[in-house]
Amino acid sequence: TFIKENLTSENISKIKIDKNNFVSIYHKWNKMVKDTISIDWNLAKKSGIIDADFYLADLLSSENETISQNLFAILKKDYYEFNKTKSDLGSIINERTSFKDNQKAHHEFWAIYERPPREEFWDYIIKRRDLLVDQDVRERKGAFFTPRIWVDKACEYLSKTFGEDYEEGYYIWDLAGGTGNLLANFTNKKNIFCSTLDKADIDVIHERIKNGANLFENHVFQFDF
Repeated sequence: TFIKENLTSENISKIKIDKNNFVSIYHKWNKMVKDTISIDWNLAKKSGIIDADFYLADLLSSENETISQNLFAILKKDYYEFNKTKSDLGSIINERTSFKDNQKAHHEFWAIYERPPREEFWDYIIKRRDLLVDQDVRERKGAFFTPRIWVDKACEYLSKTFGEDYEEGYYIWDLAGGTGNLLANFTNKKNIFCSTLDKADIDVIHERIKNGANLFENHVFQFDF
């Protein structure tokens, strides 16, 4: 019939996600999908694992597989891999979890929204991960995005204090780098370093480096200053 042929999920126009609505859609995902993932979120939060990274794994996916392998959590069709670490022998170890409801809520939710967003929005969404972090976690860890106006002001003060060529004569280390935005204006990447408390932020920065951010991967590391 006409209804069966034309009102299937494949034929209904999906809602597009961009830099203006990805946060509000995250809150809807949080209500519909989060609790169907086989994770004790209270224990996860104590370990520094947050649901926002699983939302990003979903959002930046095509055919139910995360496009980037550098995020903290990766969607692999019907399960997630997350918290990638290296063993003492050098092998890569991932934790893995699936869904409590055979992925029913997940399928229903992503039948409504188009993913991934247009590629021009990817870097913005990744570096604004802080918008998806609970307020108490943000306050405890200082996980706040540095607006561009303050990035420019920091560079202005450095130039006044150390001279115009300060990038050549000094190392620049952002000790609480988050997703690396404070370092956006610097060009001499051999002298730029970034550390942050959360491993998930490290993964975000590595993904941004892959997409052109001006940093060396081995200059970005986990550290609690």
